[in-house]
Amino acid sequence: MNRNDTLAALRDEKKFARTPLYTGQATEEDRAVMEGEVSSAINDIIKISANDEAALRARLAKLLESVDLLDTEDREEVFVYVVLIWRAAGGEGETGFFKSDDLVLRMRGR
Repeated sequence: MNRNDTLAALRDEKKFARTPLYTGQATEEDRAVMEGEVSSAINDIIKISANDEAALRARLAKLLESVDLLDTEDREEVFVYVVLIWRAAGGEGETGFFKSDDLVLRMRGR
C-alpha cells in the first residue's frame, strides 16, 4: 500500500471505540466529533507532500491542540493516532511530541 492508501485506511477505520484499555466515548455523538478531528487531520496530511516533515508535524501539532481540553484518556487515544499518522505519512524517527512514540503505543495496547 502506498502512503496515501495507508493514510486513507487509517482515516476510514472506526476510532475511539471501547477497548480493554480505553473506555470509549460516552455517546456516539462525542465519538463522531473526535473521529472527525482525526479524520480531518488525515485528509489534510494526504494533501501534504511526503517530503514536507515540517508541514506534517505542524498539522499534527494542530490536532493535538484541538484536543487539549479533552479528558486524559481521550487525549491519550489521540496521541496514538498522532503516532500512527506520523508513521503512515512517512515521518522519520520520533514525532517529537512525546518522550517515546513506542511508549505511547504500548500504553494503549498497540
